[in-house]
Amino acid sequence: MAGYFDPLPKPDYDFDRLLRWLRTVEIAPRAIFATSGTIENLSITGTLTMTTAGEIKSAASGLRVEIGGSAGNIQLFSGDASEVDEGRLGAVAGDGTAAEQIDLRLRGPARTGGGSPVTAFINIRSEAADASIPLQIVFDTSNTLSITPPEFKLSDGFVAMLEDGSAARPALEFNNDTNTGIWRPGADRLALVTGGTQRFEINGSTAVESTLPFRGAVGSTSTPTYSWTTDTDTGIYHSATDEVGVSAGAVLAASFAASLITLKQPLAYDQMSSGLDTATATYTNTSYLDLDGLTGGTPLGAGVITTVTTGTRALVIISGELWDDTANAEVFLSFRVSGATTVASADSSSLYHRGAGAANDRMGASSVHVVTLTAGVNTFELQARATAGTASLRRSRLQVVPL
Repeated sequence: MAGYFDPLPKPDYDFDRLLRWLRTVEIAPRAIFATSGTIENLSITGTLTMTTAGEIKSAASGLRVEIGGSAGNIQLFSGDASEVDEGRLGAVAGDGTAAEQIDLRLRGPARTGGGSPVTAFINIRSEAADASIPLQIVFDTSNTLSITPPEFKLSDGFVAMLEDGSAARPALEFNNDTNTGIWRPGADRLALVTGGTQRFEINGSTAVESTLPFRGAVGSTSTPTYSWTTDTDTGIYHSATDEVGVSAGAVLAASFAASLITLKQPLAYDQMSSGLDTATATYTNTSYLDLDGLTGGTPLGAGVITTVTTGTRALVIISGELWDDTANAEVFLSFRVSGATTVASADSSSLYHRGAGAANDRMGASSVHVVTLTAGVNTFELQARATAGTASLRRSRLQVVPL
């Protein structure tokens, strides 16, 4: 151990004076070192202080650890022959423009000879039997983070916070296809991107939007392509080439082709409104009158009338039994419309009968008409007239189907 002190007392000094001198000497060591072997069990009870350039080294080269150097780093040398600079684990203070912080930096050693890029590895190994397969986190010079093994479990409650991204660079993308993935175009919106272009979006609770056609499976009556979660055998499917089928309860109900609509089941109208009077009425009026206002005979006690809410068109069906007591007389049973629309009875929209040269020649029939309307509540009522003699009618029926 080297130091600086007063000259050693001469040998002829007495022993007591030598002890007093040893008590007063101040030793200022410049270095602690071992010329051979090791220094063991070095105990420091006070503070060990190094100057700015001070360092503690474990070895002069090869595998070693240094405490000190620039920026207060702990410098780690691997001892690899191709290593030209040390890896660093350092604590760096904040820049003063924000709250002070500790920046823990890990840098892999620089390498020569065109080897791997400068890379930092964090290996986390367990003491279990599979400790040879650690969780390895790798950063390289392209700012890429890779994690090995590729499958790992995050603890319950883990939340990953991502930037919104864009169509050109989605927040979640692929290593070999960086313009394909998922991004957030706005509040409560999620979009899929391919080739840098948005293709599919879930827009909050408003809509699901796509810029590309949707192509589903062909489907069948029991498993239609488009169906409902609570009714999976009812929906729409591809029933044949250039044909769309509608199934209900796994049964084909209707099919639609380019030039033909085919109904596979009986037709029923939930919105159909009708009026009926089975009594017999007689009349002689030659102009149209309501059935309860017929003249020259016995009118019905009430008119045959029905009121229905329609769109701009309706299907009107008239049926009944007609005759006249005069040969070749013509009998007409038509309808008028009031309410949102006003339409007068007309021979062109009537059930028509002409006796074949004999009196009381009866006919039972129906006629179907499509009428144009003003949408709203419309009232339909049967009216009748005859060209000669006394006409009769019974079982008069009026049915209206909104279209």
